[in-house]
Amino acid sequence: MKNMNKNETTGRDATLLGIARETLHLETLDTRRSDGLDFSDQAVWQIKAALEAAYEAGRASVVHETHGRTYSAQLDAKQVLKRKRA
Repeated sequence: MKNMNKNETTGRDATLLGIARETLHLETLDTRRSDGLDFSDQAVWQIKAALEAAYEAGRASVVHETHGRTYSAQLDAKQVLKRKRA
C-alpha cells in the first residue's frame, strides 16, 4: 500500500465521514470515550449501504497514470451514494 499524503488522508476521512453521516446517521467518527456516544445500533441494511458506498468510493479514487503523470479522482460521499442509487 502506498503512503498517503495529508490531502489524500483528509479526502479519505471526509468521504468516510460523509458516508457515516448519510447512511448510518452518525454525527462523528471520532472516539468520544463514552459508551452512549461511541456505540450505535445499526440495521444490517444500513451497514451494507455504508460498506457499498465505501467500496464505490475506493473504486472511484483509483489512481490513473497517463503519460507518466498520476491523477486521482476523489468523490465525496454524496456523489458515491448518488451513483449507487442510480
